Amino acid sequence: MSIPNFHQLEIFHTVARLQSFSNASKELLISQPSVSLQVKNLELYYGAPLFHRNGKTINLTAIGDIVFQYVEQVFQQTQEMHRSVDSLLSTVSGGLILGSSSTPGEYLAPRILRTYQSVHPKVDVTLHIGNSSTVCAQILAGEIDIGLVGEEISIPSITCMEFFNDELLVFASPNHPFTEHIITPTLLSSERFIMREEGSATRKIAESHMKDLGVSLQTAMVLGSNEAVKRAVAAGSGLGILSKLALKVDIEAKAVKTLQVSGLNCQRKFYILHHANRYLNRPQQAFLDIVAKSTF
Repeated sequence: MSIPNFHQLEIFHTVARLQSFSNASKELLISQPSVSLQVKNLELYYGAPLFHRNGKTINLTAIGDIVFQYVEQVFQQTQEMHRSVDSLLSTVSGGLILGSSSTPGEYLAPRILRTYQSVHPKVDVTLHIGNSSTVCAQILAGEIDIGLVGEEISIPSITCMEFFNDELLVFASPNHPFTEHIITPTLLSSERFIMREEGSATRKIAESHMKDLGVSLQTAMVLGSNEAVKRAVAAGSGLGILSKLALKVDIEAKAVKTLQVSGLNCQRKFYILHHANRYLNRPQQAFLDIVAKSTF
């Protein structure tokens, strides 16, 4: 005969606790004959009766009392196991490695991480800043868990989801003559631009929108960060094109001034990435949940 299973032990335990086969059947929502059968199978397994039966009254035999005491321990340990598992599942801990292109990494990630770590303080977070191409390569290589980039990625093994809307703006030093009136796109063709590096989503999107307006950008300087571009433009080294998100503080401080270019509507979006074929652990899924709920 097979070893008693958890279901049989639960039925026996309920009968012993209630001292009634009929009450046990009601609590367990099974028929009384089924209750009796499972108890009988246990008695056959142990080769001894587990209950004294005196009409409608039942009491545990000495063997039944031993079985009951051990079954009680099993149930208590099972409850402790459930509590331990629930506690572990409700606590997000471990490590999270993020990669981000410059703009979302510098201006959105700090806000997201402030919220994330206030909710999940036991997670150790590392953030690597690069350009969008680098972030994609790191996702594919398994070097980072989640990426934030400024362009939509169409790679089958990468899941790409939009999470923020933004706009690219043309800007100049405050004393540049173009800041005084609306200018035509053709005027920009004669200007020198301070550009981000190749592989930057900001640069790709800017060049694409300008090309649609018939503007061929003349590059005076290539710099590897938004802050470097802003400082060069503020110093009068040329015009720049960066995210509105990146320019907000500088515009408010009047360090730079945006240009009004007729016909230019350079909308952009930011995206969150993860590998489509890898399991998302709790810290990773929790980060995605925070981003989905963020209003920025």
